Amino acid sequence: MILNINFLHKFLLIGLILTVSYVAYTLTLPGDYSPTLTASQAAGRPVNMNKTDIKTTKDYGSFINDIQTREVFAAGFQEQTAVQTKEADKTLSSLKRNLKLVGVIKDTPKTAVIEHTGLQRSFYLKQGQSFLEGIVVEKIAEDFVVLKFQGEHIEFYL
Repeated sequence: MILNINFLHKFLLIGLILTVSYVAYTLTLPGDYSPTLTASQAAGRPVNMNKTDIKTTKDYGSFINDIQTREVFAAGFQEQTAVQTKEADKTLSSLKRNLKLVGVIKDTPKTAVIEHTGLQRSFYLKQGQSFLEGIVVEKIAEDFVVLKFQGEHIEFYL
């Protein structure tokens, strides 16, 4: 019985050494060694390469003009505004139905948390800010907020 256990330990030790050696060998190899041949290479024919096939590297100076003139955040902001205008309600009654005062953050200055149930979106607004194209926050109190839309005042309570 003791002889069988020693044999098992030796067998497991050899397996462990082989596994660790294989992992160490594959981790030290540089690059990817998976074979990738095109159909013409596999057939043994020479491959014709165009100038467009050869990748060239550029220095930082070639990109600096593009980086300085590109507006990185403009596209996402425009898409968001377009969604708001497309789905935003335009009548006073629909605003009363879809807007809901969720909370008031009592920092200085106070912040009203207003949810638009139709858009399924929350807005964090301070006094004087406007949202949804034309709604302005007139007043924020501890338990209510006053909004102005098309010259009319709307009050929302917690």
